[in-house]
Amino acid sequence: MRRLSHDTAGVLSLVESGQTVEVTRNGRPVARIVPVQPDVLAGLVASGALIAAAPNAVRPPRLPAGLGPSTTQIVDELRADRL
Repeated sequence: MRRLSHDTAGVLSLVESGQTVEVTRNGRPVARIVPVQPDVLAGLVASGALIAAAPNAVRPPRLPAGLGPSTTQIVDELRADRL
């Protein structure tokens, strides 16, 4: 804890370089400072592999229960086609 309070910038430099720093108080671990992991979804959006949904995207209306076959019936029909 002493090094963190006296050399916060140095400790953060270690973390920024990829190292994990364990913070101890009286020899007992109390925290761990780890490098931030890259945001996978943001990377996919940036590369064009994924298109993010609009923040105010309109969701399709939910259908009332009981209209059409149940999910179980649909799955049973699909499985019957494989037999």
